[in-house]
Amino acid sequence: MLNAIDGVINDGIIHDEYDIMTKSGVSFEVKTARKGRTNNTFQFNGINPRYNYDFLICLGVCEDQLLYRIFKKDKIHYIHKERKYFMKQNEFKKQLVPMNPDNQVNYKLTLNLKELKEITNLIKELERVLGLD
Repeated sequence: MLNAIDGVINDGIIHDEYDIMTKSGVSFEVKTARKGRTNNTFQFNGINPRYNYDFLICLGVCEDQLLYRIFKKDKIHYIHKERKYFMKQNEFKKQLVPMNPDNQVNYKLTLNLKELKEITNLIKELERVLGLD
C-alpha cells in the first residue's frame, strides 16, 4: 500500500529500528494485534519508544474486519515524575506498559475497538501523513 503511494526503499527485510522506509524518507513501525476473545481490546506488543521511526501503525485484526490507528512517534512522551511512557494524540492519552516487569525496553499498548479506525480510511490518512494529499 505504501509502495503505491510513495514508493518503498526498505521493507524491513533487514532488521532495523523501523519496518518500512518510503522513498521520501519517512519510516514506519508496524504492529499487529488480534481482538481479545473476552473483550474489545487489542494488545500491540514490542513497541520500543527509543527506536527511530516517524510513525507507528497499529493494525487491529477482527473476525470480520481490519482496523488501524496511526501515531506520530514524537507523540510518545516519557513522564519522568511518573516514570512512565504515554502515547498522546490530541485528547487521547494511553500508557505504554512494560512487556513484563524485568523488560524496560519493549512496551505494549492496549487499544479499545472504538479507538481504532476502519481500514477504508488508511490510504487517505497515509497520504495525509506523507504530505501527499
